[in-house]
Parts: sequence; structure tokens; C-alpha cells
Amino acid sequence: LQSGAYPGHRCTRRLDGGEQFFTRTFDYGFSKSLEEASAKWDEHDVLGDMVRIIRLFRPLVIYSRFSGTKADGHGHHSFAGYLTPKAFKAAADPAQFSQQMAEGLRPWQARKLYRGQGFPPSAADPPTVSVQTGILDPVLGRTYGEIASEGRSQHKSQSMGSIEIKGPLESGLRMLESQVKTPTK
Repeated sequence: LQSGAYPGHRCTRRLDGGEQFFTRTFDYGFSKSLEEASAKWDEHDVLGDMVRIIRLFRPLVIYSRFSGTKADGHGHHSFAGYLTPKAFKAAADPAQFSQQMAEGLRPWQARKLYRGQGFPPSAADPPTVSVQTGILDPVLGRTYGEIASEGRSQHKSQSMGSIEIKGPLESGLRMLESQVKTPTK
């Protein structure tokens, strides 16, 4: 879920085949803090938008790139990171956004919630899962890291272009919550 769509998002989704959903927020330019974004965007409404998409899409896993802290580097990102754990819980609670129940949606509990590793990765907050993104996909003929680099290059107004990295690459994820019992050894 993202705030404010712009052309770079559409180009990137054509490359990676992903689906992207947007809340009712508007992109008002570079935001310096979570507090600034919170002052401009209604938390309840945006959370309701996020809950609606979770209930419609019914994902097993939710992943937030952002932490909801200053480490996210941008108020819009921090706001999304702050709300994601709330949406993870609220989507499962029929008392939350109950008007959605009247519209035919049903509560949905995603099984796991992950957050991306910070910039740069911190030894104090190690990943619980590492996803190998530098392995060649034989069907696509590229690695997911290469596709991601090309996708970032589509965000031209943000100067996000970079050389596509070849070879070993991984993305670290930190599990925040799990509804799944894991076997003990």
C-alpha cells in the first residue's frame, strides 16, 4: 500500500508484475517526519484503506519496507511503516471498521508480518529471514535484484537509477508477528 501514485509506480509494476494499491492520501512533496505526515493525513481513514485492501486481497504474509521511525528517512514512508502493524491487527478484528462488514467484507488475519531490514543493516536488529534476490530465475532470465534495480530507475523524479547488480544478493526481513506455530527442536 502506498500513498500518492505517480508514473514511476506504473512503469515499475509493468516490470515486476506486482499489484500495488493506494490509500486516499496525497503526495505533498518531501516529508521530513512522521509527525508532519500525521498532521496532513487522517490516520483513521488511511488505516481503514489499508484494512480494506487486506480484507479484499487476503494475504498470508504482510511485508512493510518501512519501520515507522526516523530511520525510514521520509515522513510518508514512516507513516506507512507506523500503520502497517496496526492494519495487520485491525484487519482481523470485526469490530474495527465494521462498516466494511456491512459491505460484505470479512475479517482477515494474515499469518505473518515482516519488516525490511534498515538502511544500512544493523547487527543489533538482524534479519530473521534472508531472501536470495541475486539468483537467476530461469523463466524470467533475470534475477529479482536486477528487476528491482530497473524498477527503481523508473522513479526518475527521485534520482533512483542505479546499475543492475549481478551476482549474489539478498534482502533481509525481520519477523514482527506470527500467527503460525513454529516447530521447536
